[in-house]
Amino acid sequence: MANLASTYRNQGQWKEAEELEVRAVEMTNRGPGEEHPDTLTSMGNLAQRLRISPPNSICDGTTG
Repeated sequence: MANLASTYRNQGQWKEAEELEVRAVEMTNRGPGEEHPDTLTSMGNLAQRLRISPPNSICDGTTG
């Protein structure tokens, strides 16, 4: 799932990337737990995605 999100991000498909990354965080948080390395990786991926998103992207809720 993270690889597909990365592909979407690289193609500029910000909304799709964010949706997958949020889903990955939710899934790993439910499974292994919030302090598990996989969960932390998913959270880091999402944080990076939000940091590099262009202004007025889906991340800030102004478009979609």
